[in-house]
Amino acid sequence: MNKPQYLESGAPNFNVCPCCGFQSGYDDLVHGKSVDTYRAMWLKEGAPWLNEKKKPVDWNLDKQLMNITKL
Repeated sequence: MNKPQYLESGAPNFNVCPCCGFQSGYDDLVHGKSVDTYRAMWLKEGAPWLNEKKKPVDWNLDKQLMNITKL
């Protein structure tokens, strides 16, 4: 299981998502891309995995998108 991108306080965890590559505290604060904007760009590119070795065999994009939670 991956760590959440943000702490309950809203502070970034600075971890990189092995799926889309978003890094909280970097892509959002340094490059000004919200996670929603980053995700939209990732989806437009065909939702490629950043690290294919970490992709679960049964991974499903539609299920993943339904599991997204907002702070």
